Amino acid sequence: MSFVVTEACDRDRPVADTGIGLQSDGMGTKLSAEDAGAYEALDCLLFRQWDPIGVSDMDGQADDEYRAYLPGFWDLVRTGSPETKVVEYLAEIERDRIEFETSDEHRLDIARKAAALVAAWRLAVRP
Repeated sequence: MSFVVTEACDRDRPVADTGIGLQSDGMGTKLSAEDAGAYEALDCLLFRQWDPIGVSDMDGQADDEYRAYLPGFWDLVRTGSPETKVVEYLAEIERDRIEFETSDEHRLDIARKAAALVAAWRLAVRP
């Protein structure tokens, strides 16, 4: 599977930057430099491609719309959870929190892209 995230997520401050020189996953866990980059990339994936309510076209007004779901998504993807768990996590968010559902196929596509993205990111930054 190959894909490219072509749009950058423009932000004043990176998602993983706590503002005090530490890299954090939103739950207070320190991230390595490579994991911080992958965490940022997953944030972009959720915002630009998962985007169940279609806010990614709002010119930066809602770029944190899905950020509350990022720590759980990150934890599943970085630990290599089965695609079915990642898909169910996204489905639960859509059903129980956002109250607007995409499709199983779309969620599976996002889960696969996330796994590939994290694997590629880690591979690219390791010596």
